Amino acid sequence: MKYFYLPRALHLWSNVIFQLILGVLLETVHNWYRVGTIYILGVVGGSFAALLINPANYVVGASGGGNALLFAHVATILMVIMKICKSRAFL
Repeated sequence: MKYFYLPRALHLWSNVIFQLILGVLLETVHNWYRVGTIYILGVVGGSFAALLINPANYVVGASGGGNALLFAHVATILMVIMKICKSRAFL
């Protein structure tokens, strides 16, 4: 589980900025524990996916968590769009 603390130096800063922006945006809509749960499940799911694809390689980085935050953000945007469309349909 500690592998997601050890990304490469250049990749580290892009991950930190990306995850910080998406994490803060998601936390304004959802609670911190939901965002944290999505992040941790994304990291663990990404590591298991990498294990299934190529078990001989080592996994370094937290890109699975960043991707989980990205798709959670996309899902939130789609839910808001659907809510807006529903409210306009009844006007």
